[in-house]
Amino acid sequence: MTNTPQLTTQRRQHYKVLTAVFVFCTALLNAQVADSILIKAAPQFSGQIAVVKNDSLIFSYSRGWANFPLQIPLTNQHLLEIGELSSFFTRDAIERLVADKKLTLDSAVALYLPQFPYPSITVRQLMNHSSGLPSNYLKLYHRNIYDDENIKLKDKAKNINNADILSIINKSKPALEFTPGEKSVPCNTNDIVLAYLIEVLSMRSYDDCINTSLSAAFQSKIVANNDIEYTPMPPRAWGHRKTDVGTLTIEESLKDLGFRYEDATTGHHHIYANAENLAKYFAGKQLRFDKYPMSYFGHEPGYNATLRFYKEYVIVILMNTNDDSDAALMLKEIEKGAK
Repeated sequence: MTNTPQLTTQRRQHYKVLTAVFVFCTALLNAQVADSILIKAAPQFSGQIAVVKNDSLIFSYSRGWANFPLQIPLTNQHLLEIGELSSFFTRDAIERLVADKKLTLDSAVALYLPQFPYPSITVRQLMNHSSGLPSNYLKLYHRNIYDDENIKLKDKAKNINNADILSIINKSKPALEFTPGEKSVPCNTNDIVLAYLIEVLSMRSYDDCINTSLSAAFQSKIVANNDIEYTPMPPRAWGHRKTDVGTLTIEESLKDLGFRYEDATTGHHHIYANAENLAKYFAGKQLRFDKYPMSYFGHEPGYNATLRFYKEYVIVILMNTNDDSDAALMLKEIEKGAK
């Protein structure tokens, strides 16, 4: 479930298809033509697409179901889980702590979390994924708590949170996967430790830190919420899994997968947004990269997210199904229609 800008053969094809959205929007095809192309390409697509040029939304599209069993149609305003794209917001929160002089990036994590058992790992190494911490925090948790690496244990009912993962790290000091600083390998455990740092140094929950930091333009439109079962939030789209007969069934949490607990860790998931506002948010950040285009991905049970940067454009595709192949099929058809 981790991000990497490095290209696999599958992702290269996905990038090529994503480029079609750029061509499609630039061609200024009317909405009726666009919809007919998209429906033909991927009739089961459920999700949202948004393209922002500079600060202007130039294309927005949604189709599918916010909740298939209840037959609630998906709109542009429904919020979807963005998976590992949440890590951008975690890093923004760390940068605010740096600006407030509550931490420095090159200080050891142990300076702020005295029980952290790796004195050489710095905050910056968490930020750039060069810490070497174990990448699979769920296996780490089960191995140390239940003496079993099977992450599909179904008889444990306690939710897992950031404090649980830090407690395991502090007590067991698991072997690092590589020497800190040796290389950069995306790892959700880094984001969990960063989120815990945010909570300790701000003395607030991670969700509160993220939600109160957003400008008025994004309040209630981008929402951090690691407890959707009990914490109210704006209308959202449920996550789905495609069935063998082509319908959709709700599958958006560990409980839906048969577990008796939920993954309530933060830092790398549990932020919700719609494609329009997420694209506007990232366009407003004016991020710069050495190479374009640059893509990032997020995955959660029942959700897939793609964030694509061009020099002048930002593309966001959010899907509330577990299979992102529909996006590729749809965008390939857009490429044909734009020629």
